[in-house]
Amino acid sequence: MSEKTDGETNSNYLLKLAPVLVVYILFKFMLPAPDPITPVGLEILGIFLMACYMWVAFSTGWPSVLVCILVIFSGYYSATDALKNFFGDWMFSFLMGCMMVAVALRETGIAKRMATWFITRRFCQGRPWLIIVMFYVAMYILGLGMTSSGTCTIFCILMAEILTTCGYVAKDKFSQLMYCGIAWFTIYGNGMSAIGHGNFITGMGWIEEATGVTIGIGQSLLICATCGLINLILFVLLLKYVFKADASKLTALDINELKAGIPPMSKQEVVTALCFVVCIFMWVCNDLIVPWLPFLSPVGAFCKKLGSGVPILICAIALCIIHVDGKPIIDFNKTCKSLAWQSCMMIAAVRFMGTLFSAEDLGISTWLNEFFGPLVGGLSPAMLIFVCIFTVVFVTNLVSNSVAMVLYKVAAPLMALVPGVNPVALGICMISAAHVAFTLPACTTTTAYVVGLDYVKPGFMMKYGPLPAAVSCAVICTVGYGIGCLIF
Repeated sequence: MSEKTDGETNSNYLLKLAPVLVVYILFKFMLPAPDPITPVGLEILGIFLMACYMWVAFSTGWPSVLVCILVIFSGYYSATDALKNFFGDWMFSFLMGCMMVAVALRETGIAKRMATWFITRRFCQGRPWLIIVMFYVAMYILGLGMTSSGTCTIFCILMAEILTTCGYVAKDKFSQLMYCGIAWFTIYGNGMSAIGHGNFITGMGWIEEATGVTIGIGQSLLICATCGLINLILFVLLLKYVFKADASKLTALDINELKAGIPPMSKQEVVTALCFVVCIFMWVCNDLIVPWLPFLSPVGAFCKKLGSGVPILICAIALCIIHVDGKPIIDFNKTCKSLAWQSCMMIAAVRFMGTLFSAEDLGISTWLNEFFGPLVGGLSPAMLIFVCIFTVVFVTNLVSNSVAMVLYKVAAPLMALVPGVNPVALGICMISAAHVAFTLPACTTTTAYVVGLDYVKPGFMMKYGPLPAAVSCAVICTVGYGIGCLIF
């Protein structure tokens, strides 16, 4: 019986690999390259399609490295140049620093302390919807700077404790709605801020390349975090008035008992919090603080020179150097073993492919412009904004946010064809919209996590996810784009 199962598994695995081989053969050897795409450009397009499929069918790790290898086989890059562009990208260091700091925030307990603090305010006692609002506000704040997986884990554990204490049954409507909210808004947190979020930083870089406009972390934060807060409020209203969630049992939540489960603040927590605050200060100083406190302009200029990667690395290394009670806040070697390196590989692959899409000698961007140009040339600015953001939201709910972000590469040259469209504002909104992944469990790590742990039925998420996604899309189209136009 065991051998048969293994055989069936191997057969299924080979069957899943078949489309990869078919696409590769078609795009490399058989399909004619439509002018102005070169044969190598067509091969690169095929590699991208293969990558999109493999990321969904298999994983994000080895398929991402395979992308680099296949690009080498295409002959466009030498092996040295391809490996340098893929593994030598600064984003690797940035993500490593972000993930190490996220480990410290989680393991020292400071993240859970913050989450618990919000819902244990005295005015929340006996007020179910205030508890829900404060729960999601805490998640919103932590999500601005933490990875989605770390934030999701913390709040799922906290939610399980709350639901059990209040007598909710697993997989009832209220419990599933609350877990869905955690999954949705922790991944959406990656689209509200560039702080610690590699995809967002990647998108900002693409916008700067296309428009020549430098975007500060503080500027993008003002646009996308505002949309995030509005969407969070609207989601709570949907829970209460549209989804008819029964929060009545939360009146039994004893906030004093919940607070009693949190130990006194440790020295490790204090040090971690201070280091992260300094890192955030360095990120936003030039954009958000200097305009109000001009005397800090030399400090802001210095921080700006450090870019996005150096401050988080300084924070991570400081946490390795500083010892409390004879031990470092985080152990470098131990922490590195727990990092999600496959995420680094995928973002490296997406950035790598984004660079190739922009290469003029491959003809991909020119072909996309000629193909889609006539379709968008007659659109009004409002319609183009809606089409771009709606398409990104639709795609990110089918595949992944990293893949959906590549749509910006398609849209960027088309924005110039519609007078009155602000390409910087629309670009930032598209990057944010790529994280509105609320429908299919497999489309993000957080949705897969809550379904994989048996918190939520897959069909439940597909039933209730489209409406919050549509609301978020509308807010980004209107509020986000509007604020972006005011800033840029």
